Amino acid sequence: MAHVDLAPAPPSGASSVAVATWRHDPAVRLLLLLVVLVSITAGIVAATLPLDDEFDELAHYSYARAMAERPTLLPDHDALRMLDDAGIDWSDQPNYLAHPPLYHLAVAPLAAATPGDPRPVRFVDLGLVAVGLLLAGFGGVTRLTDPHARLVFIATLFGLPVTIGVAGLVNNDDLMIAEIGALFFLLARDRAPPWAIALLLALLGWTKFTGLVAGATAVVLLRSVDVTTGRTRLLGAETLLPAAGLLVGLVPTPVTFATHGRPVWIPAAFPDWFEVIAPADRAAIGLLDFAGLYLDHLGRRLPYRADDFDAGAILIALFVAAALSLRSIPADRRTSTLARVGLLTTALFVVLHFVHAWFSMRNQGILADLQTRYLAAIWPFFSFAIALGLAGLPHRTRRYATAVHYAGLIAISVFGAAVFRFAAPV
Repeated sequence: MAHVDLAPAPPSGASSVAVATWRHDPAVRLLLLLVVLVSITAGIVAATLPLDDEFDELAHYSYARAMAERPTLLPDHDALRMLDDAGIDWSDQPNYLAHPPLYHLAVAPLAAATPGDPRPVRFVDLGLVAVGLLLAGFGGVTRLTDPHARLVFIATLFGLPVTIGVAGLVNNDDLMIAEIGALFFLLARDRAPPWAIALLLALLGWTKFTGLVAGATAVVLLRSVDVTTGRTRLLGAETLLPAAGLLVGLVPTPVTFATHGRPVWIPAAFPDWFEVIAPADRAAIGLLDFAGLYLDHLGRRLPYRADDFDAGAILIALFVAAALSLRSIPADRRTSTLARVGLLTTALFVVLHFVHAWFSMRNQGILADLQTRYLAAIWPFFSFAIALGLAGLPHRTRRYATAVHYAGLIAISVFGAAVFRFAAPV
């Protein structure tokens, strides 16, 4: 078992020392540099890309415009419609989104003020993603003191290319990324206000269900460890307040079930561009076949530009690196606990995602759930587990593994996409 000195950074009370240290910390500098680069890249997309169906943007923009006209916390999804391709006039096409309305209510005034021009909303989204990445980054850097582990964490945190892709578009994923980043920041601290955790769980539930699943799983696992080790009382504020926040966040689910007979609303028809499997072909796809299909879709959608190459091997390698966190014994047990909670949260989330995608395929024939952007809900926790896993390797092995890790992140990044386009133009 490897021993890694990853004790938490000094408390904020030693302000002058802490500020001086952080100013010269390579991980903090990398964090700020990557936030700037992401903002520039996504900002170019936000300013220049026409409104279209990329990452369901037209559907989200239409949803926001509908909330501007008839604001409600419990929308009738059957009544929602799509705007035309210009984003100005209503069409007779139904809106297929089934999300709670918090994000769309928040950006509704901007969407209504600039019909057909998504750029004001896009730049709000860009700000949300930047804040989420900053909070998650500072949370991890505060928890770790090993310089190499900190750099690995920051690099991996920015290693999910779809985060950059969605940052410059109208999409509720951007608010979820901000909320998950804030939640990770709080959970990475030795003590966090339970009311703040409760608030974030409630907001996640009203933003995107996958975000609530990931956030609630991490909180429940971490609080379970705290209760069993005597760190927290079972019926104390640190458990009861987050539980209350979770209940508030779950409200849309029973309401949808009472209204439509299922926990998630499903449209009567899907857009023509949805990948749909014919009923006769669904029965021929067994569970193992679907597992291969699942990995294939995620692998091909992992690179910044989808289908540049199959990155399934990189995805598997990331999970192997995260699993290595089980063998590391940091000087600070809280760091180890957070990494293992991150690993288990990721594993449970992927299993639930797989099961949901399986039933979506079997019942509706759709493969739209096979999206890497769902991983944004667990990515800070996953990145932390990867950083600790690689940090626990013997020195020589660690150097090679970290180099391979960085190479994989670059290959799937926007920089890798640029190299691939230059080498193999399409």
